[in-house]
Amino acid sequence: MMLNRYFSSTSLKNFARLSVNAPARIVRKLDDLKNRESRRWRQKSQLTKLEKIYGKIDSSTREQIRAHAREVLGSEDYWLPLALNTAVAGEFRREWIPAIYRQRHVDQIASGHLFRVSGLKTITRRLLPEAPLPDIGYFSNGMFISASGEAQSRSDFFKRISDDHDQIIFKGDASFGARSISVLDSAQFDTACFTHFGSGVFQRFVTQHKDLAAVSPGPIATLRILTWLDESGQVSTRGSTLRMGRRGQPHVGSGERFVSGVDFTTGCLSSPGYDANWQKFEIHPDTGIVFDGHPLPSFPEAVELARRLHAAFPYVRLIGWDLAVEEDGSVVILEWNFNPGLEVTEALVGPCFAGLGWENYWRKPRISS
Repeated sequence: MMLNRYFSSTSLKNFARLSVNAPARIVRKLDDLKNRESRRWRQKSQLTKLEKIYGKIDSSTREQIRAHAREVLGSEDYWLPLALNTAVAGEFRREWIPAIYRQRHVDQIASGHLFRVSGLKTITRRLLPEAPLPDIGYFSNGMFISASGEAQSRSDFFKRISDDHDQIIFKGDASFGARSISVLDSAQFDTACFTHFGSGVFQRFVTQHKDLAAVSPGPIATLRILTWLDESGQVSTRGSTLRMGRRGQPHVGSGERFVSGVDFTTGCLSSPGYDANWQKFEIHPDTGIVFDGHPLPSFPEAVELARRLHAAFPYVRLIGWDLAVEEDGSVVILEWNFNPGLEVTEALVGPCFAGLGWENYWRKPRISS
């Protein structure tokens, strides 16, 4: 208790001084404190901005949120992310699960030490052999490997690719979204230094469906679907959003982007588009298309694909699937993630995990690693 009080009164500016030559246990405690204070500062700043946009949360609702975080979720640490959701949604929903709560209390049960596996893009095809992937090859530990898993020389590898593709995409392992993405044209195939990139996957370009190009005229619109595997082996879909970009951007996440919720019943966008600062847009500024109610092509097929693939990989409980719909209506898997971000999906279409008992996980004894 004394140690906790001392840590809680320690400012971040003293972190480096205190951690020098400190025992590993104390360094971990200090590191956790630094991360918590940094996260709390960012969330407070974001809440101030949101309340300027959507109006201040009244004191009664604030107290309700604090009491819920403390009594139901076990810590007031969670009141700020719940308040952020409330500011966006215009109401407080008791079944919301903050992302940091999930990381502390659910991930150990949902994925455990396997959470890193989804970041290994070099072996996705081995783990999901039936998945429709845009993968055309891999680079792993200095080896060039075909999509079918055969080691090849660099010259043979790129000759095969250049025969069919003028441009390709390289995504590094352990990267998600727009991070570690490189676009290479045929002139760079023999000159690019892939040892600098590290291990990763080569993917072909996907030409998206025209109905998605209407709301994402530049980069490919990415459909996020969350699936959960229960103790009986049944897979359920828990939430979905569509991430869209602006004209002239190479990919979503490289600059301005929009995200909207998706209605599982209608297969249409179910909210306005929100930018990275939670500003609301009723129409896409580049195309004039209204976000709310815009139909998504092949949405039932995308949902069925996510459910089927999760059932075929029952080693983790929660998966976030990033999918694209090609111009012919076929669905491809761009990425999967065992540690998917929940903030946006929960705020727009949540509560996504009501009825699963997650709010009680903090009471369960932790599993020793």
